[in-house]
Amino acid sequence: MTILWLTVLLAGAGDDAGRLSDAIDRRVAAVWTARGLNPSAPASDGAFLRRVSLDVRGTLPTPAEAEAFLDDRDPLKRQKFLDRALVSEESAEHLATYFTNLLVGRTGGTNRFNDRDALRRRLHDAFAKNEPWDALVRDLLSAQGPSSENGAVAFTTRFEGKPAEVAGAASRVFLGMQIQCAECHDHPYQDWSQRDFHGLAAFFARSRPRPILDPEKKRPIGVELRDLPRGEHSMERDGERTVVYPRYRDGRAPTAADAEKRGRRASFAEYVTSDPLFPRALVNRLWDHYLGRGFVDPVDDLNPKAQAWNAGLFDFLTRDFAASGFDLRRLIAGILGSRVYALSTRPSSNNVGDEGNFSRARPRALSAEEVFHALLRASGAEGAMRRVAAEADGQLRDRYLRRFVFLFANDEMEEQESFQGTIPQALLFLNGPLSNGAFRAAGAIARGERRPLGTARAIASQKGPPGAKVDQLFLTVLTRRPDPEEKAKFTAHLENAKDLRAACEDALWALLNSTEFLHK
Repeated sequence: MTILWLTVLLAGAGDDAGRLSDAIDRRVAAVWTARGLNPSAPASDGAFLRRVSLDVRGTLPTPAEAEAFLDDRDPLKRQKFLDRALVSEESAEHLATYFTNLLVGRTGGTNRFNDRDALRRRLHDAFAKNEPWDALVRDLLSAQGPSSENGAVAFTTRFEGKPAEVAGAASRVFLGMQIQCAECHDHPYQDWSQRDFHGLAAFFARSRPRPILDPEKKRPIGVELRDLPRGEHSMERDGERTVVYPRYRDGRAPTAADAEKRGRRASFAEYVTSDPLFPRALVNRLWDHYLGRGFVDPVDDLNPKAQAWNAGLFDFLTRDFAASGFDLRRLIAGILGSRVYALSTRPSSNNVGDEGNFSRARPRALSAEEVFHALLRASGAEGAMRRVAAEADGQLRDRYLRRFVFLFANDEMEEQESFQGTIPQALLFLNGPLSNGAFRAAGAIARGERRPLGTARAIASQKGPPGAKVDQLFLTVLTRRPDPEEKAKFTAHLENAKDLRAACEDALWALLNSTEFLHK
């Protein structure tokens, strides 16, 4: 049954999100019935708690949260946890990280025009306040000035003043349209000419980014974006270069008065956020993000010939999102409050081969950032990192996260964020030369040992029988209690050990290296 929403979310009514969840479930269930599909059972309490915590907060539940949730008999406990998670500080931070990765890349690279941190702060504030998606995008496309005053400029400056790259990225991210190949020739598969592409690029021809340098160290400490009063874009075709003036996707051009009054980028932003593909692109992207597959796959291929799974639901969510005033939190709450989202990954009697009817949950790999935070929490290093980061003005955590992501991510502009390394590699990083000095100073991980000692040491020192320690290990890493077979094996290992702490370390190491740990 769909989760019932009785509480009120900040900047949006819970009942409204509940009605959206019900509408989603009715439309999906109708497809199941029509195709004779038996949906999977609901996910277990532990699986649901872990999935929501990672999707919304970007990290594992604490063992205390997991134990309390599993023992809670309140029939509305899932709803209440989801309500709290969606308005948490961690939710705004995790959503900001996701969209920052999408907009400017996952690490920032060496681009001196890429003030990734400023953009993340701007996005964090927007999501914390539940700023309408269209208003946020208009700011991302039209903002001027230094990034210290408005981090939204970092989307445009990231492309180093190259109009074609900004236009291509804006179309891909905000409209779900891959138009980059029309930069050099007419699009071979879609109704996009080279002139159409450069007509969009022309909106950014007068934008000029520049790095802001530290006066002493001469290193970039931010970026600034300004629009010049003149300057035109040109394209090359058949050896000839031609000036191209701004023109929208539908062939219309802004009037000179309008472009002069609002500015070319502001005109482009108004056009993008009024395009019918604008809400459709975001709905498709978020459905893919939380369900493991978009209505149209890949998500950046919303061309007229693209076939959508459950087109009726896709159309409904698109209309509803636009009618809500582009309320992002309400859309996310509606998706995550649905029965569809809360299904088990275990197949039913006849849905093992179902790929697009959403009759079972798709196992999704954790992102590099989620692995980082989950490892910190599960290993017992989170508190140490927090203390050391506080002493370093909050910069240490972000610095280690960036290094971690750089080492284990793939192409920095690739949208697929799943973790690319192995847990031994990740733990070596956390315990290795880059970080063990900081952890050792905080007393969390000593002597650069390869195993995460904090949690194992704490559990080994707790009073109680070995079986209770096994429960704590599973709650810490997998947000569930062990099944009887697991309980017997792990308990026997602890009971027969000469060194209880070492045995707890072995158990923790095994759980962290499990496939289950790396998926949600």
